[in-house]
Amino acid sequence: MKIKKAFLKFIISSAFVSLALVTIPSYGIKSQVVSQNLDQINLTSDLDLKWRNFLNQTAITNVLHEMFGDNNQAKDEYIKSQFDLINSPYAIKLKSALKYANLITRPSTAKFDFFSGISYPYPIEQAIKVIDEAQSQNWLWYLYNLTTLVFMQKSDFTRQNNESAASFAIRDNENKLLYSNFVTLKSNIFIQEVKQVDSDNNVTFYLLNKDGYILQIEIRKDPEEPTSAIIFGYIRTYPKLLEANQINEIFNLNKYVNLYASFGLSSNNETAEVLYKDFYGGVLLQYTAVDIY
Repeated sequence: MKIKKAFLKFIISSAFVSLALVTIPSYGIKSQVVSQNLDQINLTSDLDLKWRNFLNQTAITNVLHEMFGDNNQAKDEYIKSQFDLINSPYAIKLKSALKYANLITRPSTAKFDFFSGISYPYPIEQAIKVIDEAQSQNWLWYLYNLTTLVFMQKSDFTRQNNESAASFAIRDNENKLLYSNFVTLKSNIFIQEVKQVDSDNNVTFYLLNKDGYILQIEIRKDPEEPTSAIIFGYIRTYPKLLEANQINEIFNLNKYVNLYASFGLSSNNETAEVLYKDFYGGVLLQYTAVDIY
């Protein structure tokens, strides 16, 4: 009887030990899973908040309304398609395209075919299609990702009459020293917007972001085609905008658009442009996307 009791006691204690050995690791694994799920929830919530804040801007709301009007179903479907791109490999695809076919490195000349017009080598053509798609079909995703794009300065310096090569090189280098060749925007929030409608009812939005950069997006309306959008390939700014702490106090985007639209329409356009540029730092800086991270 004593042997049976001892054996029974051994079995019961062994069972508790086995249970403990199994339960403790299981509890640890469960905690890890819960922790990972919470991290994912926090990540998703943070992304949702950033996305909502971006969408709720007056400028974005107005562009979306110009695109879709009162067709809320089409608008909602488009917004969802753009949100789904955020955590997809789409940025990697665009990164590769920008490497080979951004507006700075893209070949300035291409073969001309009588039937198809200008044509680039196949890899360049495919890269251009990806960039065009990002700036047109996926314009909302592109604007949301402004802070992940790397922009390179386009030099507008031209050699003046009777100016030596050495003098021109000095001026060009001074420009590069004063204003960075590469910039990344800190914000996708727009503090000013201007809407301009042309004679064909096409709409152009000029958007000024919190960093002081001007973006341009055109809504093309053809009665025989679906409404489409295209983002202008360059962002623009002036030195004084980059230096200003309160951009809204020194810069009126509406005045910029009015002046910009009038350039080329009168004999005094060159003088007006020079005076305007001088007031804001003497040069219109232009940048184009060359990378995304």
